[in-house]
Amino acid sequence: FLGPATFLTLMCATGSSWPQLAVTCMCLAQGLGALSQSGLYSNHQDLASENAGALLGLSNSAGVLAGSISTYVAGLVLAKTGGVWTAVWMSAVVFQLVGAVWYTSNCSGDRIAELPPLEEGAPSS
Repeated sequence: FLGPATFLTLMCATGSSWPQLAVTCMCLAQGLGALSQSGLYSNHQDLASENAGALLGLSNSAGVLAGSISTYVAGLVLAKTGGVWTAVWMSAVVFQLVGAVWYTSNCSGDRIAELPPLEEGAPSS
């Protein structure tokens, strides 16, 4: 969370005067964000190993929904600001910082419940 937030902020600070540095900052932000995926996907197994697939499906659905909404909101922000991308990137920084605070204060690897595994071919309720 903090690595991408740092490099997105640096990218905004460079502006269009240093495009090579802005691209480097964007690449570092994306790369550091990608490193967190290994922790995200292994955490499903820690939380509910018998139903890790279902838990992963739920979290991916939430991520897709957020991505769909944020695309629309980014368009609104760009229309409102006259095409200034800094507002869009800084909103991403805010979400990264909120995520860092929430994750460090609320998340753990403790099992959420001992659930029976879903049966193959059985409808889930």
